[in-house]
Amino acid sequence: QRDSSAATASLGGSVGRRMEEYRAYIIGPDGHIINRVDIRCSDEEEARRIAKTAVDGHAVELWQADRFIERFEPKH
Repeated sequence: QRDSSAATASLGGSVGRRMEEYRAYIIGPDGHIINRVDIRCSDEEEARRIAKTAVDGHAVELWQADRFIERFEPKH
C-alpha cells in the first residue's frame, strides 16, 4: 500500500499565477515505486528543487502528467 503526501510551494510573486502540478515518485531499491509526493508550485524549476529534497536514501523521479522530467539519485 502506498501513502501519498502533498508538498506545496508558494512564492511571494506567485499570487494570481497558475500553479502547476507535478509528482515525485520515490523509487525503492528494487526499482519499484514505494511512495508518491504530489507537488503544486509555480514552475518546473521549483518542482525540481522540491523533488530533490525528497531524496533521502532513495532515487526520486519527477513527472508532470505523463512527461518525465528528471531522476534524482541519492548521494552515497
